[in-house]
Amino acid sequence: MNESNKLIEGVFEPEEAAEILITLINNKLQFHTLKAFSAEEREGKPDEHSKSRIEALNKTKEHVLRVLAEAANKKEKVRINSTIDISIDG
Repeated sequence: MNESNKLIEGVFEPEEAAEILITLINNKLQFHTLKAFSAEEREGKPDEHSKSRIEALNKTKEHVLRVLAEAANKKEKVRINSTIDISIDG
């Protein structure tokens, strides 16, 4: 099984785009932070995948904020297209 679903599609003011994208990134950061904490508590060692994802997500967040600040300074709109691809590995 393999399917794609549109998550975000549209043109937004930079402030709206920031709200959408930063909320998504922050939710992923929260997920991985809790997962890493839980692994540390249960197993006494960090979840390396979550640690790696936290670093990558923080870099992505910084990049997104820079791009959106540039768009705001130029008074430009932002187009966002995001698709989620779901497949079952078996």
